[in-house]
Amino acid sequence: MSESFLQQLVKTGIQETQTLLSATTSDLKKTTQALDSAVKPITEHYGNLASQMETQAARIDSQSGKARSNIRHTPPVKHSKKK
Repeated sequence: MSESFLQQLVKTGIQETQTLLSATTSDLKKTTQALDSAVKPITEHYGNLASQMETQAARIDSQSGKARSNIRHTPPVKHSKKK
């Protein structure tokens, strides 16, 4: 807590301090809930995006493995020399 906030608590008294802390806690809870609600769609969007990227990366890896296998098993092409 900041020094000025502590000084305010000392000046006010126990009952007023309790009321002030209750109001502050209530405001903080409301702010936290609002922030959570605002961030949730963003979190879900990026979570889905990350999952999609992982799926696509796996597909690319699979396809590149197939391509490498095909290259290794394909006999070299003989070019005829034109005279």
